[in-house]
Amino acid sequence: MAAGPGRRVGDAVLELGAGSGQLLIDFLTECARRDCLPARYLVLEISPALRSRQQARVSAELPSHLAERVTWIADRAELAPGEALHWSARYGDRQRGTGRHAGRAIPLGAR
Repeated sequence: MAAGPGRRVGDAVLELGAGSGQLLIDFLTECARRDCLPARYLVLEISPALRSRQQARVSAELPSHLAERVTWIADRAELAPGEALHWSARYGDRQRGTGRHAGRAIPLGAR
């Protein structure tokens, strides 16, 4: 998954629970700068209220050619095995100082 100019990071990237939406905005902005955009950026968000806030922020802060790559889903079952890469930089709540922090990339559907 090495990315460089003209190389995409993958067909799809999946973020579980996008919170404020800052990670997806920063990620797509940086990928655009490096010319390595994924075809799609998926957000699995089960909270309708958070989804609505994320969508409003993405529409307001990202250019349309980046915002159109973002798709919200409500259930992982909507994905085919191996369709997306999930990157997790933390486990638990970093603001409260609880949980374990680690970074790893896992192809969905892998065991």
